Amino acid sequence: MNINDVDAGENPIKSLADIFDHQRKLFWKYKDLEGMTWSGETVNVHTLDGQIALKDFLWRTTEELGESYQASVEHEDVIHQIEELADALHFFVEFCIIAGVEPSELKPIDEVVGETVAVLNQVGPALKPQYVYWATTYHLALIGNTLKNKAWKKTQMKTDLGEFKKHTINAYEALISCFTLVNWEHDVTDPKIITQEIYDFYFKKNAVNQFRQRSNY
Repeated sequence: MNINDVDAGENPIKSLADIFDHQRKLFWKYKDLEGMTWSGETVNVHTLDGQIALKDFLWRTTEELGESYQASVEHEDVIHQIEELADALHFFVEFCIIAGVEPSELKPIDEVVGETVAVLNQVGPALKPQYVYWATTYHLALIGNTLKNKAWKKTQMKTDLGEFKKHTINAYEALISCFTLVNWEHDVTDPKIITQEIYDFYFKKNAVNQFRQRSNY
């Protein structure tokens, strides 16, 4: 099963909060499958174990970004490019969930898309895809840099929650801007259509992941 087998007409997702709700359902199943050992939904962002888990999901997000960009530059496959961005969104939302970041702390997707389209309409081709992909990776790295604890350190440090949340917000907005730029480059410039595509691709990949869980893929 892949995203082509999923009918987006059945998509109930209408907001970022809906995406969080769908991701939570996947998370609880994967938590058991992957042997995640912390109790409850969230980790302690101040502890070494909590930070190891968070950095794992930051890397998963980054890896999907790389695969998305590869689909563009090596294969010129727009559908695969956006599908990999949907994977990145899955892992980033899961990162937010285990970090205790709620959707109410982030801008609505349609608002970020609208702001990005406004910038694109001003600067046009000057905003290259590699810049937006790099901006997302950069902010993901800065999130990780707020998680200072290391196994070899005798003295552990508390996370600066203000910096952690700031970079999380920036990474989220940059990731949504990647979706937006890919569409804009292919003459899809209506923010409503782009927002719906994000919902649709997330929904399709979520359905595929649920199938994989049920079939022990």
